[in-house]
Amino acid sequence: MQKDLSIRGLAFQRQLNDALRHFELSIDGGNAAAVAELNWLVENARDITVPSFYASEVDRGVFIHRAGKGSHDRSFAYVASHLLTSSPQFASGRIPPALQGEGTKGEQISLAALHGKIVVVVFSAKWCGPCKAERHLIRSFVDDYEDKQVCVIGVSGDHQCKAVDDAQASGDITWATLWDGGINGKLIESWNVRSWPTIIVIDADGKIVTRGISAAGLPNLIEWLLSKNP
Repeated sequence: MQKDLSIRGLAFQRQLNDALRHFELSIDGGNAAAVAELNWLVENARDITVPSFYASEVDRGVFIHRAGKGSHDRSFAYVASHLLTSSPQFASGRIPPALQGEGTKGEQISLAALHGKIVVVVFSAKWCGPCKAERHLIRSFVDDYEDKQVCVIGVSGDHQCKAVDDAQASGDITWATLWDGGINGKLIESWNVRSWPTIIVIDADGKIVTRGISAAGLPNLIEWLLSKNP
């Protein structure tokens, strides 16, 4: 990885600055231009390290990245990826993107229609080892909370819908799931899913509570949310 600020590096720095500025100017709901710029950096800026003098300044209330003494080198792609997953669009209290479509069993799934319930959105895939490891925890969670105004929606990043069909037929997945057409699906893109699994919790008012929680952490969080609205 190149550590000097080459012409490409300077261009990447300008693009990262532009993305940060766009987020600042449109903090409510994020900004399509910023998302596009950051996605481009994720794909094309993996080989040049953010210089430490610049990385120490990448703190605009959106993302904090330190590349000072004793830390690992981080590429522009690394910083852009973390900006996407920690952007204001998905901060606590924000309204999430739309999520609706036909489930793999033919049922209609709509996040908007579940207003008034706590919703757990699970992005997972069969090819993802950590996803498979957490499925038994999510199954137990569904069994414990399905009668408590809590709903789980799955979004699959599998390459084929058959992977979801097989998992549901075997009882491995017991919650309603949308197949998004593969890892580059529209929902995966609009929700900026970059790591697998990704779990997002949405409260009864339709606002994001947290993003990136583990399946093991769900019960305690949900109990707290339920206690706020008995």
